[in-house]
Amino acid sequence: MIYLTKILEKNCVGKGYLYRYGGEEFTVLFQDLNEKKVFQIMENIRKEVAETKFFGAGNITISTGIARWKKGVNARKLFEQADQAMYLAKNNGRNQTVIFR
Repeated sequence: MIYLTKILEKNCVGKGYLYRYGGEEFTVLFQDLNEKKVFQIMENIRKEVAETKFFGAGNITISTGIARWKKGVNARKLFEQADQAMYLAKNNGRNQTVIFR
């Protein structure tokens, strides 16, 4: 988990706020970045994780979900949307980034 956190921190520093959310889940909150830029950042993280050999675990992959805040959407709903996108990524073969639509 330490190596994964370092990859996340390296890619998000100055761009977003990283939080551990549950056992194996992380949340990154981005501010003032468009959806395309957030997608690129998350794809860079996903690819770097897939190419890294983790001590004791070997190669692992991650699935990420992106949700964009819109007026009238509270925090709970935003997290639900991101979670739905992440599970769609997992159900569609894992190791991918999906944007909530």
